[in-house]
Amino acid sequence: MVRVSRRADGLLVVQGPAAGPFETKEELAQNACELVTAQPGATAGQLGVEYCVLWYYARDARQYFISYLSDVGGNRASGKKYCEVPRARDASHPGGVFLLGPGHGHPHR
Repeated sequence: MVRVSRRADGLLVVQGPAAGPFETKEELAQNACELVTAQPGATAGQLGVEYCVLWYYARDARQYFISYLSDVGGNRASGKKYCEVPRARDASHPGGVFLLGPGHGHPHR
């Protein structure tokens, strides 16, 4: 489920959609949580991996989608894990999309 790349300008880009369409933001959030926590190491504490996804709304379809995941990140000096949030996705919808924001897991909890 990880499909992320870094452009020459440094911007992280994920592919999408990985999941959807969803009719409501609540349905989107529930499925994003399940998708992220099902990944290898997503719930493995300090040995785990933090994953990020983008949530977006397709204007033409009037539905919500979840991008593929990014696993680009590491450990902060404090020992907490982080995921570098992608800022773009490489798939297109004919009517365009609104990026709603990132979703991410917390393997350390």
